Amino acid sequence: MPTDPSELSHQQWCHEQLAARQPPWPLLQLFIPAGQRASLLAALAFQQALMELVLSVREPDIASRKLAWWEDESTRYASSLHPGFKALRAAGLADCWDWSGWRAWCVQLHALLESGAPADEPQLWRQARLSAGIGTQLAMAALARRTGLAADFEEADIDRQLTVETQALVDTTAAWFLIEVVNRSSVQSVLQRWLPLALRARHKLRWQDGTVQPCSRDALSLTITDMLQPAAAALQLDWPSGEVKKAYGLPVQRLLAMQRRLAIDALQRLRHQADTVLRQPVNLLGPLSAWRCWRAVRQTARF
Repeated sequence: MPTDPSELSHQQWCHEQLAARQPPWPLLQLFIPAGQRASLLAALAFQQALMELVLSVREPDIASRKLAWWEDESTRYASSLHPGFKALRAAGLADCWDWSGWRAWCVQLHALLESGAPADEPQLWRQARLSAGIGTQLAMAALARRTGLAADFEEADIDRQLTVETQALVDTTAAWFLIEVVNRSSVQSVLQRWLPLALRARHKLRWQDGTVQPCSRDALSLTITDMLQPAAAALQLDWPSGEVKKAYGLPVQRLLAMQRRLAIDALQRLRHQADTVLRQPVNLLGPLSAWRCWRAVRQTARF
């Protein structure tokens, strides 16, 4: 594993994992009760490590070997010297984590790394839910177990019917995964991995000298809109704030409220700056982002 456990404390490792995550942890933590930030930070950072591995993959073989390391190391979660496992133990989450579900997720990610670009938008959405949603489900279920809110939780499988609160978790995280994919389109390996084949044909996109060449600005804008459509549709649905609080607790309820509100803003920014995205990532936050977080949290108070 490239990270030497002696180089970072577990707190530093967690912050490093979330440094590039959207929406940013430094903003979100302001609205999480102080006594519950450390455990939420550890849970998010641990699942982010695998999500980032899949999202930014350049060499599938290398990514698969790294994934195999995580899968194997999870069998030693109680004694591992890696700062990610140390963070879970320090937060009291290691014994609450569904390690069999974690390893089952790793197996599914192995298959995903070998599968290549999705055929169409529905398959892209399914891959986003698999890449990000299951990890979040495992992480938040561990938090719930730690606080005694959930003695049981659902098997990590996006192909089965989920409860409404788990569906909200999975879809919100998958929406942010798609947002990240589109916002990293300037990295050609990311675009080639995640751009559906059907969209390439529909909008007549081609690669020249390793870069994508849209036939027109409208074609690029339509491509981005189509890629983000599954996320937009999921975020338009009413979400069960009260059920999320009952099942996963107040910190997760607040986190989800903020993520959904900021995701809607991020979708609008990406659509309006489609011509910029192929050259460089755009800023997904605005001057009102903190206020929007405050308002989203305030609206959950009635549940």
